[in-house]
Amino acid sequence: MRTRQSSDATCNGLLVGRWSAAAPGAKFGVANPTTAGATAPKVDVEQRWSVSTLEEYQRGLRLTPAQVSKIRPLLQETSQKLSQMRRDLKTNIHTAVRSMNVCVSTELTLAQRREFVALIREKVAENEEKSGK
Repeated sequence: MRTRQSSDATCNGLLVGRWSAAAPGAKFGVANPTTAGATAPKVDVEQRWSVSTLEEYQRGLRLTPAQVSKIRPLLQETSQKLSQMRRDLKTNIHTAVRSMNVCVSTELTLAQRREFVALIREKVAENEEKSGK
C-alpha cells in the first residue's frame, strides 16, 4: 500500500508510482508552500565568498577603484550562479533519495513499509535537529 502518490520512478526497468514516507510537502525535496523560503538566510555562503574574495583581491592586488567597480559585479554574478547551483544540487539529491525510497518500498512488506515510514521520519527529525530548524 502506498501512502502517497506523485510522479513516477523507475526501479530496475519497472515503472512504479513514487512513494514517499514523508507527509506531503515535508522534506526529501518536496516543497512545502507554507514554509518554502520563509527562513532564508540574510547572507548566504556565496555572498560572503564574493565579499571576502573582493577584499582579498583588493589587499593582494592593490586594485584601483575603477578595477573594483568592474570586478565587484563579476563576483556578485558568480555568487548568484553558485547559489543556484547549490539549490539545484539540493533538489537533485532529494529527488534521488525519494526515488531510492520508491524502489526500496517496492521490496518491502506492508509491515516493513510502516517501519520504513517511521525510520525516514526519524531521520528527518534528526537532520532538522542537527541543522537547527
